[in-house]
Amino acid sequence: ILSRCQIFDFKRITSNDTVEHLQDICNKEGIKAEKAALHIIAQKSEGAMRDSLSILDKIVSFTGGQITYSNTLEHLNILDEDYYFRMLEFMQKQELSEALLLFDNINQKGFEGDTFLEGFAEFIRNLMVSKDAKAAVLLDVAEDFKEKYLKTARLVSAGWMIAALNI
Repeated sequence: ILSRCQIFDFKRITSNDTVEHLQDICNKEGIKAEKAALHIIAQKSEGAMRDSLSILDKIVSFTGGQITYSNTLEHLNILDEDYYFRMLEFMQKQELSEALLLFDNINQKGFEGDTFLEGFAEFIRNLMVSKDAKAAVLLDVAEDFKEKYLKTARLVSAGWMIAALNI
């Protein structure tokens, strides 16, 4: 019976393909959407186009057709990457009180410690990928952040990043 069946191997859709498809839909529907916001939706959907379309629909209904990076983060309850960049800066400068105040601010926004740590680990991984130009193609962040990752990666030693991930 198996010899009479068709077998399809489906692969995850890349974030860039998802962003392009969402952008095309937004253009056709007259929705104003920032590319960084669409990239966040693509990342959140983890390669599932149906999920990304559902998320897009949800955000459009909440925002009245004006999709920005900040309102997408708010509606998906995702921590802005700028917090990770700031935390890294405080850690590199060994400004403990500033790091603790920033972490308190993150907690006050409703983000749990484990959520922050998972995000920070992914942030450090992205910095490690950014360290080498050959590996930088693996960086899966919004175009607006790529240059910031590349610039920051030059300032942080690989040893420090590995130690941070171990902790």
